[in-house]
Amino acid sequence: MLLCDDGKSIFHLYAQFKRNKKPIQVKLMQIPPWFSEIRFAFSRKDDGQMSFKREKKDIVRNNRHHFLTANSLNINQLVSSELVHGVKIAIVGSDSVSTNMITISDGLVTSERGILLSTTHADCLPVVLFDRMQNVIGQAHCGWRGLQAGIISELIDTFRNHRNSKATSIQAWIGPGIGAECYTVSKDVAEKFPAQFINNTNGNLNLDLIGFARSELISNGVPTNNITLSNVCTSCQNSFSSYRRDGDGFNAMLLVTGLM
Repeated sequence: MLLCDDGKSIFHLYAQFKRNKKPIQVKLMQIPPWFSEIRFAFSRKDDGQMSFKREKKDIVRNNRHHFLTANSLNINQLVSSELVHGVKIAIVGSDSVSTNMITISDGLVTSERGILLSTTHADCLPVVLFDRMQNVIGQAHCGWRGLQAGIISELIDTFRNHRNSKATSIQAWIGPGIGAECYTVSKDVAEKFPAQFINNTNGNLNLDLIGFARSELISNGVPTNNITLSNVCTSCQNSFSSYRRDGDGFNAMLLVTGLM
């Protein structure tokens, strides 16, 4: 069960969400009030490996089953994105549930209930969008390559094209990812981003991936007040997985969302 920092179930706080309309902390991360309107779960390092690319399929399926069951979610409704560090966003319908995996995509969008979207993360940002007016939800795996190539724009455009969403009606959450102080990049990578998102500290070039993702949301029309940051650096918080910190032995974490 997903617990808040005071030990209460997140479901116990839905009334608080609606009453206060302010983010609360769940397991060290900030989540917005509109999470009370969706299905949501985000695994931690101790939940085990969630990526089929990094462990035997039976082990990953077992880890996913235990995690989803603990969060009152049905693994038979789960659809996963393959993740190729690109910008392709796939629209998921009921016909996709039987396949379980959408190939060559880094983001998923659905307007149907009874479907759980999933992506895996370990430093790369999880970004969730939700438009209650048009009943559509989506999420994306946002590493530096995808962000630089415009995956945020693609995700918002998919909302527009699929459900006629207006950017001003979209709510956004940028989940746990590597923070600027921990994300040293090469000169070649740094030069791909605007200077305001690069910090030069003692000769090291650090990329503010979270700040860039936020700016991409704003430049695509999402109001600043509609954006919530988790305020979690995966490299700093040991309960979260980090490729930069843990190396090849990291456990990819699973982000799951869906419509109520």
